[in-house]
Amino acid sequence: MRWKPICRTYSLLKRSPYFSQRDFRYDPDQDVYICPNNAILRLHTSSPAEHTKRYQAEAATCNACPLKAQCTPGTSGRYVSRNFAEEYFERVRSYQTTEAYKKALRKHSVWVEPLFAEGKEGHGMRRFRLRKLWRVNCEGLMRAAGQDLKRLL
Repeated sequence: MRWKPICRTYSLLKRSPYFSQRDFRYDPDQDVYICPNNAILRLHTSSPAEHTKRYQAEAATCNACPLKAQCTPGTSGRYVSRNFAEEYFERVRSYQTTEAYKKALRKHSVWVEPLFAEGKEGHGMRRFRLRKLWRVNCEGLMRAAGQDLKRLL
């Protein structure tokens, strides 16, 4: 059975009828989020175990908001979670718009992806037969060496 590739635009599809985290602006100076209606979501809780901070708006502010139907179905106020490393994630997301990133992605799709596809289709690399990490590494290296020998010949 052949699997259909996942559409690359899937991540661009909106999964929820409500505003996403990207619709909110983060103000690093005040450490608050600002909603599309310019209401402020202040730091509510911080969870080091989950590496997230939770910002929440006042319930009265959200319930009186004209955009509430687009924002949240709840009555306790909208909240947004932020990872501790979100500033690094934002920096990496900003690279995706550069021409160098697009060029690297095109190269990756031509040079790397076909090798993985060949390994899965022709060399049984969908699953490993052996167990334990060192055995899986050995099996993967043997299959990769086989692919390299095919290229060499």
